[in-house]
Amino acid sequence: MIALSETTEELATEARQQGENQDSKPPSGAVGENAPPVRILDRLRILAEERQLVINEIKQLRGNVDQLNARVQQLADRVHDAKRHTIPDQASGAGGTNTPAKKQEAFAFSHTLPGRFALAFSPNGARLATSSEDNTVKVWDLASRTVVHTLIGHVKSVSDIAFSPDGRWLASGSLDRTVKLWHPTTGAQVRTFDGHKRGIGEVLFSPNSDTLASVGYGTKIHFWDPQRGVRLTEVNEDTELTGAVAFSPDGRTLAAGGRNAEIRLFEMPGRREVATLTGHSGAVHRIRFSPDGKLLASSGEDRTIRVWAVANDRSELRRFESGGETVHDVVFSPDGELLAASAADGTVTIWHTASGTLVQKLQEAQAAVTAVEFSPDGRWLASTGLDGYVRLWASR
Repeated sequence: MIALSETTEELATEARQQGENQDSKPPSGAVGENAPPVRILDRLRILAEERQLVINEIKQLRGNVDQLNARVQQLADRVHDAKRHTIPDQASGAGGTNTPAKKQEAFAFSHTLPGRFALAFSPNGARLATSSEDNTVKVWDLASRTVVHTLIGHVKSVSDIAFSPDGRWLASGSLDRTVKLWHPTTGAQVRTFDGHKRGIGEVLFSPNSDTLASVGYGTKIHFWDPQRGVRLTEVNEDTELTGAVAFSPDGRTLAAGGRNAEIRLFEMPGRREVATLTGHSGAVHRIRFSPDGKLLASSGEDRTIRVWAVANDRSELRRFESGGETVHDVVFSPDGELLAASAADGTVTIWHTASGTLVQKLQEAQAAVTAVEFSPDGRWLASTGLDGYVRLWASR
């Protein structure tokens, strides 16, 4: 570019000198006495055009270099993530013996902010929905590990998500005090439910998909009709809820956990309170029924997981210790044989439900693991936490 500028300036000087040496009578076709010859003007024009072509080529090369640099950085990040999430071939099992570690496949979130994540499998197991403090819900295709939808609409963190059992809806609850309903196939927002006075802790559908329940960090549980978009009714508790609720598989019982360490059971659809389960010494974080509806598992701030015989005398059947850390989530496998829990120490622990023996303790990360979920076919156990990653563990 510098050489071209110097050549252009030399030609311009030459043109002025030739103009000064011309006869007083200007040549035919010239405008003014000192007009340079047509030959010099043509050369100037050609050089200017060539100079612009070179500038355009340089800009294009710079763009290509930027793209290559971005690609190199992406590959470097992937290598870093792969090294970071490689796990040993052996892991410590029950009784201190070495047992084969669960196979791990990890893929990074595209959420822009870390935070308390939630996740949910679609009923057919083909997709996984995730949420975060970036106010969005992402729907992943598990076969390709790619995002197929990014659901934008909430204005605060999305605290929980749930697919309807019939696969027709995807619900999201947020700290913005709204519940949104989405079409999981197209990603379109269907409607918004308002009514909560505080942020929402959990959303879930009834087993027949006709009712959507949402519970906030307050004293009310709201019930909505997802088809008509109206509120059906509400349960007003005399104690502050934690956002932990669960429907029994037959839809006849609703369980709700409170900050007072109690779990209350309601008969549905009448919403009549029929029992109170006591045993936790701190707030109840999560509640799950076993697939056959005979057991109820709960996790709490008291660092324990408790299993209740809700089909019989509703007594505490078994208690698991988390090892000194708050337990955020708990879930039964689809066949009910396993019980998995995630904790604040970055671990996922799996027990045998009937015997209570430890099957596997998976060290996920240094950050808390906030959610854990089995795929509908029981093949995968998904976990996620504050480090911003979803991990898929082969459960069999």
